[in-house]
Amino acid sequence: MTITKRVAGHAGVAALALVMLGCADNGAEDVEARTLTVQIHSTEDLSQSIGSVTFMEDSPSGLVAMFDIKANDVLPPGLRAIHIHQNPNCDPAPTSEGGEPVPGGGAGGHFNPLNVGHGEDHGPHVGDSDAYNYTFNADGSFSGTVSFPQASFSGETSVLKDGGTSLVIHSGTDDMRSDPAGNAGPRAACGIISEG
Repeated sequence: MTITKRVAGHAGVAALALVMLGCADNGAEDVEARTLTVQIHSTEDLSQSIGSVTFMEDSPSGLVAMFDIKANDVLPPGLRAIHIHQNPNCDPAPTSEGGEPVPGGGAGGHFNPLNVGHGEDHGPHVGDSDAYNYTFNADGSFSGTVSFPQASFSGETSVLKDGGTSLVIHSGTDDMRSDPAGNAGPRAACGIISEG
């Protein structure tokens, strides 16, 4: 199943981009920041969209992701781990440990092009977000900004190379230690990050 995505240039996002990039009246020509919007779906039912995430590149902060997850019955309230995973695929598949296909298993492991360990002691992975875990509301919604400090739209750490990657929201929390995935629990929601 193809999950939709689009390159966006909304006025609100563009305005935020200019502020975040520090575009002041310095005589330089204003350049609109590149954004990419990803639709987020339940891994149990990929036809069920629960919101979107708009990525924007910001040089000091890597990729900044603006979340707009609506009320849903997919994500439990409380702390949830958010990662970028290596494959542009949200379909069920066996994980690296093998066994039966699991929802969202097609996303593969964490996006880790620098081949480092996971967590605060040995990482982070490029696909690790700055705070690892984020608080979702009682109705499963979440609106907020998440930074992926090492990720980018180009170069060695590009989330778009080799066809793209995926954004995964787990039903558990990342313990910020366990290698390779932080023991974050099942993949509850997923969206494909790609240009195609």
